[in-house]
Amino acid sequence: MCNDSVAWKAGVEYQKWSEWPLQKLIQSYRQIEIDLLRSLTSHLLALLSEERFRVEGELLVRDDTVWRLSLGMIEKGRVLCASLRMLQDHGSAVLAESPVSHFGLIRRVVVQGEAPIGALTVERICDSLSSRVIGVYTALEAAFRNGHAELEDLVFRPLYGVLKTHLAVQGKEHLYGRIWFFIAEPKQGFFYFDADVLGRVIDHYKSNQQSDLSPFELTVWLMSEPLPFEKTLSIDSLRAEEPLSLEWAKARFIRDAPRVLLAEIFLYDSNEYTAYVCAHCRRFYLSITYPTSIAHQIKPELPVLSAMLEQQFKSCVSQWSPYVRVMRRIRTTGQDNRVASLIGTVVGSALREFMSNS
Repeated sequence: MCNDSVAWKAGVEYQKWSEWPLQKLIQSYRQIEIDLLRSLTSHLLALLSEERFRVEGELLVRDDTVWRLSLGMIEKGRVLCASLRMLQDHGSAVLAESPVSHFGLIRRVVVQGEAPIGALTVERICDSLSSRVIGVYTALEAAFRNGHAELEDLVFRPLYGVLKTHLAVQGKEHLYGRIWFFIAEPKQGFFYFDADVLGRVIDHYKSNQQSDLSPFELTVWLMSEPLPFEKTLSIDSLRAEEPLSLEWAKARFIRDAPRVLLAEIFLYDSNEYTAYVCAHCRRFYLSITYPTSIAHQIKPELPVLSAMLEQQFKSCVSQWSPYVRVMRRIRTTGQDNRVASLIGTVVGSALREFMSNS
């Protein structure tokens, strides 16, 4: 039977993540989720071993009873499911459920089993698994935020500081966190956040969980996937010299950047979006984007705000180019498959692997 010496040493991994650059953390995300599932599998078998379960092939034996353990992932809903059932004379099933709804893939843990087995209950199994998941995702989110903070200090904190201060002076601080910067070169552009706004983006995705996409994935897509500038609403705004609004279904970049579109729709919570190029320097263009539902509150502020942002943008644009190079390296090319669909095939094989080696 597997024991804790086989399990993933979470504390060591957490420390490693905090030392990784953001690029490495993002590129390692799939493996982090796979390692978590292997750790949960090992931990589950260790719990059972404490109650005299032993592995016999693909089944478990305890005293004179035979049991079947199954572990699976429901892709739609991002639910990790575990089932422990006695194969003869079993009673009614007991179901326990624990929400996670954090930064990573697993949104909920569900465990089905028999009545208490010694000191082991279905509720204890469920709570133990979900606690481990939350611990890992808490460390993952902290490492992500710290890695991003190292990149944004010199460039985006001053820009968002101008925005935050102006809104506060005008009594519109409630709009802060609903306005985002998009910076483009002639061919492509990216969204950019400072630490505070990034935290708000992550918190929004965590509070508005999607059925098959983790907040980690949505955040990374929004930050690292480029938009073709010629197909954005921003370039139309540049030509019109005014803010423009558009329904999501009419966005011209749908085919070119579908993942960014998904991330934007889930973030904006609006049927339409608005963009306005408020500054440019050399070959770079600074746009502010926001849900059209708040456009009427922002439009009166644009003349003064644009002048202040342009001044700040020109003073920090030289420090922005290295940041762009980092974000281009982070791009998630080659990772088109969603993590949920990949993990679904890993869970069962992980259980078989651990049982065959026990």
